[in-house]
Amino acid sequence: DISSPLNTIKIASGSILYWDKSNPGYLPQIITKVVTDISDSSKRVDEIIIHLRKLWVNPDISTDERFDLNEAIDNALFLIASRISSHGIELSCNTTEDSITIKGNQIYFELIVINLIFNSIQVLDNNQRNDKQITIKSYKSGLYACVEVTDNGPGLPQEHAENIYKPFFTTKNKEKNMGLGLAIVCQIIERFKGTIEHKNNEPDGVTFTVKVPIIT
Repeated sequence: DISSPLNTIKIASGSILYWDKSNPGYLPQIITKVVTDISDSSKRVDEIIIHLRKLWVNPDISTDERFDLNEAIDNALFLIASRISSHGIELSCNTTEDSITIKGNQIYFELIVINLIFNSIQVLDNNQRNDKQITIKSYKSGLYACVEVTDNGPGLPQEHAENIYKPFFTTKNKEKNMGLGLAIVCQIIERFKGTIEHKNNEPDGVTFTVKVPIIT
């Protein structure tokens, strides 16, 4: 269902860029840039769909790549920045200036970031406050790379704390949410030999912290 309209977007944007290359100067530069962004984003979505399918079908798929943690975060944010903005949410990104190399599959790690942010978006959508915020932060802690995703929503009820990583469990609107986001995150993090934990903040909101080993 996702791949079919996505292919239409890929073909249409690719055709426009091919025509522009053969007929330079006809399209304004700003239009070319927008179409290029559409083409690049659609390719990223296609890669994520392919890897997500492999994630469930083949749990033993190799994850021996080495990549930069902050680059993966930037790619994930590029893919969903417009979604965050369209929901009236202010995003703050505080990544470490140092390069952090980790081992695994970069697309998988981007899925972790995307799912955690989507989780915060859905929480904030049900919140009536005007100053909705999501903060993403990366840093080193000993031999681990850490990524924190924080929102200023209502926080997580204590009675749900043990169930939020289970498939199909959700505290949100069940007609709009399948409860798979955090379950996917958990499964991917296990392959990175990492951990995930969460805590409620004062006076409100929740922080999810992902830790994965650093390659030195």
